[in-house]
Amino acid sequence: MPGKGKAIGRTVVAIVLFFILLVVMAILVMWWSPWSGAIKGFVFLDANLNKAYDAGDTRLESIELFIKRESSGVVQNTLTNSNGEFVFPGVPNGSYQVYVRIPQEPFTIWTQTV
Repeated sequence: MPGKGKAIGRTVVAIVLFFILLVVMAILVMWWSPWSGAIKGFVFLDANLNKAYDAGDTRLESIELFIKRESSGVVQNTLTNSNGEFVFPGVPNGSYQVYVRIPQEPFTIWTQTV
């Protein structure tokens, strides 16, 4: 049976390529998964205490923030950048508490659930 070895070789190559494609697709699905997102925002000093960012309010740099997933207790932390902005990327869907540590008051933490 001439050519049988080539046919088997092509079949093996096709199967290997199929599995490589499956692995690549699985990685892409996990990377672009709708089941994760980000928590982001900015921290500011509310000069007029109206709970909204207005002219005259100052964005705060190097403020420490934590997020805690309510279902698992997993904690992540980050700092605000020079524009007062922060981001927690790749956060799985769920309910989180966001903690902001206020530097002038070492034991004061502001919390919001998102």
